[in-house]
Amino acid sequence: MILSLTDTLGSHAVATKGQYMTGVSVDIGTSFLKPAGKPGDVLRARATLTGSGVCSRTPLLIYD
Repeated sequence: MILSLTDTLGSHAVATKGQYMTGVSVDIGTSFLKPAGKPGDVLRARATLTGSGVCSRTPLLIYD
């Protein structure tokens, strides 16, 4: 689920710069630092476009 969220929010972050046809993700890297909340908690996520070109970089921060 977290990787799906990463992919979706990354695409939306790229779209904010006018690149709506982003294609498919071929390489998604995720580092899990600690569990994100407990069952029933509401989590929030923020993706920021930090690099664009042939490859885009959109770090995703998930917090509770």
